[in-house]
Amino acid sequence: MQGMGETFYTNKYINNNNFFQIRDEEPQIKATPKPVRLVANPRTSFDSERSYIIIGGLGGFGLELCRWMVERGAKHILLTSRSGIRNGYQRLCMSRWKKEGKNIIVSTENAANLKEAKQLLQRAAAIKPVGGIFNLALVLRDAFMENQTVKNFEEVCDSKVSSTMNLDALSRDLCLSLQWFVCFSSVSCGRGNAGQTNYGYANSVMERICEHRTQEGLPGLAIQWGPIGDVGILQETVGSDVVISGTISQSIRSCLSVLDKFLQQKHPVVLSCVPYLPENISSTKTSKTSVLSAVGKIFGAGYTLSTVAEIENCRRSCRLQSLSPEFGLLVSPTRCKSPKDMSQDSKFQTFPIFHLVQPARASSIFHGEAGDDPSRWLKEYERIAKFNRWDDTMCLTNAYSFLKGTARLWYENNEVNLSSWEKFQEQLKIAYGSTELFIKQVERELKNRAQKRVRAHSPVFKVI
Repeated sequence: MQGMGETFYTNKYINNNNFFQIRDEEPQIKATPKPVRLVANPRTSFDSERSYIIIGGLGGFGLELCRWMVERGAKHILLTSRSGIRNGYQRLCMSRWKKEGKNIIVSTENAANLKEAKQLLQRAAAIKPVGGIFNLALVLRDAFMENQTVKNFEEVCDSKVSSTMNLDALSRDLCLSLQWFVCFSSVSCGRGNAGQTNYGYANSVMERICEHRTQEGLPGLAIQWGPIGDVGILQETVGSDVVISGTISQSIRSCLSVLDKFLQQKHPVVLSCVPYLPENISSTKTSKTSVLSAVGKIFGAGYTLSTVAEIENCRRSCRLQSLSPEFGLLVSPTRCKSPKDMSQDSKFQTFPIFHLVQPARASSIFHGEAGDDPSRWLKEYERIAKFNRWDDTMCLTNAYSFLKGTARLWYENNEVNLSSWEKFQEQLKIAYGSTELFIKQVERELKNRAQKRVRAHSPVFKVI
C-alpha cells in the first residue's frame, strides 16, 4: 500500500482503472438506507424576463405590492392609475426603482374600458411576456340599501366587475404565458357589511370569474381581505383602529406574508383577516394583564409589565434609547444582564429594563412628607444602586420608581432641570433637605419674577 501510494503521488499519469482497497468488505453488516425528510419553505418569486400588471398600482397597497414583487425578482411592472402620479411618495418610489435599474411604468389606461384594457395588455406584452395580472382597483360608494342608487352600483362595478371581465377575456389571447390572475376582494363580500351592498356584489362577481377560470384550467385567485392597516383607503379615511364586520386591521407586512402563501395554492377564493375577539378581555383581571402586556410590547420589553411604575420606568429607559445615537450609548430594553455579566462586559454600556436584583425595602421609598430626610434616602438608594451596579445615568432613570407622593410630583414638575444624577441630588436636598437653602431659592425666584413684572410695566420697555 505504501508503494502504491508513492506511485500515486509521483507518477504524472495514472490509469483510471486502478482501485485502492482501503479495508475488507463487511458482508455481515446490512445497513438499509433510511429516507430523510427535509422541511422546505416555498417562496414566491417573480421572473425578471416577464412583465407584470398591477391595476390600481399607485395606491397604498399597490406600491407595497410593487416593492414586494421587485424584492422577489420582478423587473418589468406596469402600474395603472387613472390620475397618474399625484404625491411625493409616489415620485420617491419611482425614483428609487429607476436608480435600481427596474423598469416600472405608470399607465393611465382604464381597464374598465375594453379598448384601453387591450392597449394595456399589448403594451405590457411588447416589453416582456405577461406573467401576472393583479387587480387592486377600488371605488367605494357606501350607503344603506334604501339610499343606494343605480349610479352608485355602476361606479363600484366598473372598477371591479368591468375591469376583471375585460382582463379575463383579453388575457386568454394576449397573455398565453400567464402565471397569476389575482383579484383583490373584500371580507365585505364573504361576511357582509352594512352599507356596502354594492361593494360586496362587485367583489362577488369578481370571485365567480376567478372560479370559472380555475375550472377551465386557467390561473385565477380572489383574495377576500379584511381591513388593511398601515396603508390604503381605510388608513387614509378612518384610521386603522376600527372594527369592520367583526375584524380588525391587518398589517401590510402580514398581508404580504399571507399573499406569499396564497400564490402557491390552487383554491380560487381565499380569505385573510384578523378576527376581533372581545371575549379575550372579558374579566377585569384579564383586561389589566392584557393592557400591561400590550404596553410592554409597544416599549419592546421582553416580559410582561405588572405595575404602573414599571411602565413609567420602561418609558424613561426608552427615552434613553432614543438618545443613544447622540451620546454613543448602547441601550437595550429587552436585554437583561446579571451584575456579574455587567461587570465582565466592560466594552459596552447597557441600560436594561429588569426587575430589581436587590428588593426594594420600605426605607428605600421617599415620599417627601414631613420628617423625611432626603440624605438618608439617598444613602439607601445608593446602596441599592451599588449592589445592582448602576451608573449615574441608570440611577437617574430608576429614581422615579422609588419616589411616591409629593416627591414624585416634584420629580415630574422639575424633570427638565434634572439633567444629571448630581443635579438630582442637589435639587432634592434643596427641596426637602435644608430649609434655609429652600427659602433662599424661593426668594431668588420671587425676586426674578418681580423684576420681570417691573420691566414689563415700565414705559421704556413698553416703547421698546
